[in-house]
Amino acid sequence: MRQPYPASRSRPHRGGAIRRGGHTLVETLIVMALMAALAGMAMPRLNYVSIRLDANVRVVRAVFQQAWRTAVQKQHDVLVSVDTAGQRIRMHEDVNNDGLMTAGERITWRPLEEGAAFDVPPAGVNGPVTAAVLGTGVRTVASLPTITFRRNGAAGGDAEIYISATNRGLKEWRAVTVAQATGRTEWFRRPDATWRSGGI
Repeated sequence: MRQPYPASRSRPHRGGAIRRGGHTLVETLIVMALMAALAGMAMPRLNYVSIRLDANVRVVRAVFQQAWRTAVQKQHDVLVSVDTAGQRIRMHEDVNNDGLMTAGERITWRPLEEGAAFDVPPAGVNGPVTAAVLGTGVRTVASLPTITFRRNGAAGGDAEIYISATNRGLKEWRAVTVAQATGRTEWFRRPDATWRSGGI
């Protein structure tokens, strides 16, 4: 009597050939070559400048949101200053609420990522602009335009901050606005001649 084949072994075909699964090395290389060709065609379509600008908007908004939270939680003012020459942001915990930088108060810096800069756009979100950082809530502290976040969750006033990067000789723009009443931020992109909200 013939013994059945164990379940763990492949059952041979007629002629003694054994069925096997998987792909050959040649098949795998062909698939990889096709994927590389498709990726090569798609990559020029990606707009790395837009991606970089969006990342820098997240950096700016993260600093503002951290300043707002710190002011409310620690119950003292927090000053956020924009260094337009150095392309970085300074957050200063104003523990004694005097609006000045006093020895011993905590200061942290966040740089913009490579390729982006604080810049003056052709037109602002709310009309003509003459500076990269402006608004009723902007004042000068230690030679830098500064926005104050209050202990009650409000900002010292409305503010607008503009960032640009160059893509094939043309500038792309992003904006971050701060609302005085709530201290909350909103961001905008300018893909053409008009500003469009990116969200709150």
